[in-house]
This record gives sequence, structure tokens and C-alpha cells, in this order.
Amino acid sequence: MSSRLEEATALLQRNDDAEETANPTLLKLDTTVMTLRNRCIGWIIDSFHACNKKELVLKSFELCAADKFNYSQESLTSPAALAAFRDLPNTNPVRARRGPSRH
Repeated sequence: MSSRLEEATALLQRNDDAEETANPTLLKLDTTVMTLRNRCIGWIIDSFHACNKKELVLKSFELCAADKFNYSQESLTSPAALAAFRDLPNTNPVRARRGPSRH
């Protein structure tokens, strides 16, 4: 359970124990810089573990498309892609002279 979820659950529980009815819309989580800074590292690590899966990375390259090709190894090294690269001086001479883009 994430620390924010634990914090919210604890606040709701504390309000449930009170005699008066709690208003969940008044729930206030700790958003001070120090607290958010400390939690940020956990979010980054959780995100890394969620995305660090070979099949997910490969699928993301397949879904990134440029014209009729995608950025997967299979697509970029296909005979059709190699033929398109070889034919680039005829189909797009400006691009062929400029070379690969650097972002």
C-alpha cells in the first residue's frame, strides 16, 4: 500500500472513531515539500519497476510508428526498410543529404 493511501486511510479511520460524522471532502493530506520530496523517490522506483518489463518495452517500440515502419528492431531491419533507406536519395534528397536527425 502506498504511503499516501495509508495516510488517507489513517485519517479516515481517525475520523470514523470520532463522535461526529467526518466529511471526506475535508480530508487534507500532507503536501509539504519535505514530505513530497521523500515520497518522490518511491514513486520513481515504483514507476521504474512497473515499466521495466521486456515485453512492455518491445511493445512500445512497435507502437511508435513513422510512416509505414515502426521503431522495432524487426521493422527497422526488414528488407522493406533497408530498401527505403537505400532509395532515400531518390525519394527524399534533402533528408538524405542532411543525414539522421539528432533530437
